[in-house]
Parts: sequence; C-alpha cells; structure tokens
Amino acid sequence: YFADQVGQPKAATLALNLKRIDPGVQVEAVQLKLNADNMADTFSDADVVVEGFDGAVEKKMLMECFAGSAKLVVSACGVAGLDIDGIVTRKVDNVHIVGDFKTEAGDDNLYAPKVMLVASVMSRIVLNHCLNGGPL
Repeated sequence: YFADQVGQPKAATLALNLKRIDPGVQVEAVQLKLNADNMADTFSDADVVVEGFDGAVEKKMLMECFAGSAKLVVSACGVAGLDIDGIVTRKVDNVHIVGDFKTEAGDDNLYAPKVMLVASVMSRIVLNHCLNGGPL
C-alpha cells in the first residue's frame, strides 16, 4: 500500500495495486464483513487462503473454519516492532502461521522491514505449495 491509500478499503486498494503491477491480471475484489456464518461460503472456491486480518478474533475464526480442510491457510501472528530475529513459521496440519508470536500491532508500531519479511515468508509458503503439488 501507499501512504495516500491509508484509510481506503483494503480489497479495492489491493486490486488496484495488483492491476498497476500487471494490467492483465484478473482480480475479484470483495468488500465483505466476514463472520462465522459466511466464512466457508466466501472461500468455497479458493484452494489457498492468505489471512490479512488486523484482529486476533478474526484470525482465530478463519483458522477454526478451515483447520483440517484441504485448503492451504497462511496467517501472520506478531508482525509489529523491529525485532526480526524471532520470526518463525509454525505449521498445524494445513495452517501455516508466520511471525514472532508476541508483538501485535497494538503492542508496537508496524515497520516495513518486518512486515515485508513476514509477507515474504508467507508468499514463499504459497508459491512452494502451488509449484510443488498444490493447485495453481
């Protein structure tokens, strides 16, 4: 995201940015308040779900919905602050969680180097899945 996009809806802004990178990409941006009742239906056609929630309650809801399913779920936990030495990946069945597991956004500021490192590890998990046996 760019500074002038702060406060704009994430889904629409991400779609715009992806189209700036690749004008030919097809993106279906959906702005929807996810809850336990609509979560499974919303992602029914997805083989991979990458979590980007700000709150722990929503993260937990998503993981509970898809834990043990055939979907790859990739999540972040602890991306605030500057300490990158504690970043690890934990895997529970089909769910991969990346971060330091202690420093949430409410605890410290978000800094690009750490956020980008966690996002890069999450991207590697998705690419490895898609290129080595998972659906593309």
